[in-house]
Amino acid sequence: MTTTTHSAAKNVSAITPTQREVISELVGAPIATDQKLFIMTYSPGVAPSPLEKEQAAKNLLGLLAEAHENIRNSEVTETELSDALDEAIKASKK
Repeated sequence: MTTTTHSAAKNVSAITPTQREVISELVGAPIATDQKLFIMTYSPGVAPSPLEKEQAAKNLLGLLAEAHENIRNSEVTETELSDALDEAIKASKK
């Protein structure tokens, strides 16, 4: 069986209002036009190829660098950031 992994990264402002509605329903929260969207589909139980792993790692490092830059440029306090991370961890365990 071959890997069927596909991904796309887009600015939310670049998709149609109808697409935004559908994605909002899928993620369970409204999305704003100033946000970015990353979508990935994959076949469970199928290991990605070395090239796919390498590309995924590069994409993740880019997203993390962007997230870090956004945090540095925001006015979010360390306490607010810590609380948000704690909440996300708790939500992921439900």
